[in-house]
This record gives sequence, structure tokens and C-alpha cells, in this order.
Amino acid sequence: MPRVVVDDVGRTVTVDGRRTRLTRRELHLLTHLARAADRVVSRAELLETVWADHAVAPGSRTIDVHVRRLRSKLGVDHLITTVRGLGYRFDPQVPVVLGELDAPS
Repeated sequence: MPRVVVDDVGRTVTVDGRRTRLTRRELHLLTHLARAADRVVSRAELLETVWADHAVAPGSRTIDVHVRRLRSKLGVDHLITTVRGLGYRFDPQVPVVLGELDAPS
């Protein structure tokens, strides 16, 4: 089982020791899904939270594109699953640390 560490200030995520830089939106998407790991997050909820500052046209595939890029960057396909017709779910079995990481000594 991978371990995920999210540094929101540095906008990086580390999966099993491999660090990846994320965009602001990817980081917001990941943290929102991780915090809601006990349930399916609908597209409407993601639009209201992660995309609250940006108008998204009806029928847009922006959420799908961002999830696909996030999966690719993280290198762990099963971390975020698509629940057909409902939304997305973050694997609740994956240990996640959210917050600012300490600077290296």
C-alpha cells in the first residue's frame, strides 16, 4: 500500500518516497478527494469546491482531464477511482499525510 504525503505550501506530493510537483488545481483536487476518502465525491461537488473560482462550461471534461493528469503524476492508478455515473473516490486504505512538510535540515 503506497503512503502519500502532501505538502500544500511546496505544492508537492510524495508517493512512497517519490516526489512530484503539482499545479495548484491538482493539489486542491487531491486534497479534497483525500479528505473525503470515506465517500464518493460528485462532479458537482468538485465544481463547487475545487473549481469554485473558475467558471466551467456545461459538458466540459476538465475534471476528467485533471484526474487523469493527477493519476499519471502520482503513478498509482488505483489511488483515485472513477465511480461510473457518480464521481470519484480516493482509496480510503491509503495512508495520507496532509499539510506543510518540514524543511530539510
